[in-house]
Amino acid sequence: MTLEQRKIELIRWITTLKDGILLDRMDDLRKAGSAEVPDAILRLLELSSAAAPGALVKHTSAKELLKRK
Repeated sequence: MTLEQRKIELIRWITTLKDGILLDRMDDLRKAGSAEVPDAILRLLELSSAAAPGALVKHTSAKELLKRK
């Protein structure tokens, strides 16, 4: 599914919503933008940067981690 198709599907879904609380949460997300990083992620990044290089796990793909191909 292309990005444009995903946007259209999201718009269709939003137009059927009847839950004001969910819309409020979506509006909060829109206002926060992608620049805001959750505190839990920031703590993980701080832990990672403080760890010794030998103690770090090599990056791999999610498929490899889940043993899927």
